[in-house]
Amino acid sequence: MRTAKITALAAAVMMMTVSTGNEAIAQQIGVVGLFKIDPGAATNVDQQKISDLGCQTRRAGAIVGEQGDIDVKRPNHFIFLACEHSLLSAAAKREVLSGLIPEGEVLAFLEGALTDNPDNDSSSAATDREYILKISHYNNRDTDRREQDLERIMQAVEPDPDRFIDESFIAVNRSMGMPTPDEVVILFYESPERADRFRKNNRDILRDVGAFNKAHLNDFIYYSGKIVR
Repeated sequence: MRTAKITALAAAVMMMTVSTGNEAIAQQIGVVGLFKIDPGAATNVDQQKISDLGCQTRRAGAIVGEQGDIDVKRPNHFIFLACEHSLLSAAAKREVLSGLIPEGEVLAFLEGALTDNPDNDSSSAATDREYILKISHYNNRDTDRREQDLERIMQAVEPDPDRFIDESFIAVNRSMGMPTPDEVVILFYESPERADRFRKNNRDILRDVGAFNKAHLNDFIYYSGKIVR
């Protein structure tokens, strides 16, 4: 859990989203889907199909901004599922995934072991928060230095009352529609105002995170958006 918390730091300071809540469940597989939906088209997620797959929806919503590049066509919608079993390992389940949003074009799906933060005791309404979704592919040139750099940044962030809260972490081991990255991190600030204060008051940390990304990642992207579930 500590590794997931430290890794989440690299996603915490660059981009923003807003989310609604959903109760934590016991499933151990995290799945993130990226979609392209035409303006004006329906964005309804087929919840019956998700339930039939043995999953629950954690987050779903529009992507309104991005920073970075992972060689995927720009999405404008995403879903984050918690599931009992792998979905991408079976052709029949992959076919169902492609129809989760009937009006949407599937750009990519990512899947892996899901870790939730049991220390997340935030009392804020999820709709008031600012969420971040970061996808990363590590270069693994110096893993010891990478962990040290993250530890140092995490220690600098910890005392700040406006800091991010990590919600979930996916150690990705399968993908569809893109090369398999190493991780997806989902986290939030308590509010957009607190996120703005954190970034304004921590320019040095922003620079350190940028240096971290340059030194330790082959590619990465931050997605921001308005989550509706």
